[in-house]
Amino acid sequence: VVGVLLLAGCSQGQAPEKPVARHGIFRVTFAEPSRKLESSAKQLKSSGMIQFAVRKLNNKYRLLRDVTIQGRSCADGAAYDPNTLTIDYCYESLAEDRQLLKEAKDTTADITLAGIIVETIYHEAGHAFIDAYDMPFTGHEEDVADQFAAFMLLDHSDAESDHLLSAAYDYELLFDTYDQGDSSDEHAPDDRRASNYLCYAYGSDPKGYADVVDDEWLTKERANYCPDEWREVKRGWSALLRNAVGAIR
Repeated sequence: VVGVLLLAGCSQGQAPEKPVARHGIFRVTFAEPSRKLESSAKQLKSSGMIQFAVRKLNNKYRLLRDVTIQGRSCADGAAYDPNTLTIDYCYESLAEDRQLLKEAKDTTADITLAGIIVETIYHEAGHAFIDAYDMPFTGHEEDVADQFAAFMLLDHSDAESDHLLSAAYDYELLFDTYDQGDSSDEHAPDDRRASNYLCYAYGSDPKGYADVVDDEWLTKERANYCPDEWREVKRGWSALLRNAVGAIR
């Protein structure tokens, strides 16, 4: 009887379904803020920019494990923690950036803040991909994560390239305000991060971004090499993602 049942089951022509491999995704949460940070927390959540960045990441790429992006109060700025698989976006950072833009009399502060948020999420997501797939790279990881942010923002399939310019502007303001020179910081100095972003933008479209070339943040001399720099960034991250089996949807 068992044999007949087995044959009958096979005769239906239905092979057993293979289990679907589950891939990780980016998730978003927001912690309750202190009263002092309520306005920043509300702006971060209502802007929808973290959610926007996460949708794009999840639509294009896969992780091996879930990573949670959490808006919360934290003193040290945005960071990816490989032990807890979390990316923190600090309410304090948004408050600081908002104050910087206010002092700079930025009349489009909300638009600029949106770009800063998205660039920060992509930067930290770069760390998450490097960690998840043990990606080989040369140079400093922070620089490579910046390049991933540029890689995401300069695909020219949407209006996100302006977000990269907003992030560059933020680094200019930070440098002008604090004139940082801490050699122990794993990040590149803010003026270099600003000029790198401007260089990548210009390199991706010299005609469209001709106005970012000046004598302060992106010199004409460096601009000559920016198309090559951008090609290397694009080629490098394309190869890293392509070689990470399962990373690209």
